[in-house]
Amino acid sequence: MDRVTRARIDSLLYEVRKFRDRRSWSAEELGRRYCLDPMMVRRLLEAEGVATAAEREPADQDPNQSTLVMSRDDVGIERT
Repeated sequence: MDRVTRARIDSLLYEVRKFRDRRSWSAEELGRRYCLDPMMVRRLLEAEGVATAAEREPADQDPNQSTLVMSRDDVGIERT
């Protein structure tokens, strides 16, 4: 592993350890911030025992049903 990637990982772990209880973490958000692959970030968070934002969502909510329903006016379809 190169020095730059190692420094990014160390910075990520420092932030996660320092603010563990104050935030809900998103692997995609942290991946963008530290220029790391979200899968790598997810594995690092799991190794630290930190729950991600996706894990904190209610279990009874179906993720397939969380799409936004838009009216025809919002989409730009003319009514006939």
